[in-house]
Amino acid sequence: MSHQNVVGAQLPVLVCLEPVPEPGFWARLGAGIAGVAGCVGRSIAAGYHFVDPDVRRELAALPLMALSAIGPRRVEVAAKKDDGQRPVLFVHGLGGHKGNFRPMSAFFHTQGRRRLYGVNLPPRGTTQDHAERLSRAIERVLEANGIPDGQVDLIAHSRGGIVSRLALNDAFTARRVATLVTVGTPHRGTVTARYARGRHLDELRPGSPIIAQLQRQLPWTGPRLICLYSREDPLVSPPEHAQVPGAETVELTGLSHCQMLLWPAGCRAAFAAVS
Repeated sequence: MSHQNVVGAQLPVLVCLEPVPEPGFWARLGAGIAGVAGCVGRSIAAGYHFVDPDVRRELAALPLMALSAIGPRRVEVAAKKDDGQRPVLFVHGLGGHKGNFRPMSAFFHTQGRRRLYGVNLPPRGTTQDHAERLSRAIERVLEANGIPDGQVDLIAHSRGGIVSRLALNDAFTARRVATLVTVGTPHRGTVTARYARGRHLDELRPGSPIIAQLQRQLPWTGPRLICLYSREDPLVSPPEHAQVPGAETVELTGLSHCQMLLWPAGCRAAFAAVS
């Protein structure tokens, strides 16, 4: 077979011509995109205003609640400067973190309180397990500060109040608590717990075995109990279930479930309760 070299042969040239948009194309495209965006925006706004305002308040607080949960769960219990007051132990709620109390703890610190502690309740474990963990945390706080026969004040948010009350069934623990302040705690259960399933959520339904157990504590004869609650709390329904017959009650107006824990009004009310 012979090979021929063709010198000077012309290779075909492929020319790709892009279509040129008609005059005004980009303007029409931009107007179309703007129209769609406006329609979507109006739909979102309409949906937002369709949501109950109390729920909107709660949703607005969730980013700050999430940020406060950043950090290690491990709790270091060490002696702190004696401020002349009882130590305060913060108890978080369902799915919470000891860091949820950072805003409140910072407010307490500005008011001169120094012996401030938090307890972490692991996601796993029964409510009774959590109550026993809280009892041990109370012991460690008192021992670390050299007051093993003293008392602490508990400030508990949401389900943390249920855990705290269950811990007070132990007479030894009850003697070590001077004041229990609950913030948005469904003491008699909440109907919103029916919107999801889970062991801890099921326990927060009205009439659950845990709620029935707490009802047997009434009339209340334990440590001083102060219930902070809000009628704008969308997670505790009806709001009267955040109260305990025989206990002191303080209504916080205009605050949602998490806002009571994070906003200044809730911090001031909790501070006043233990001062």
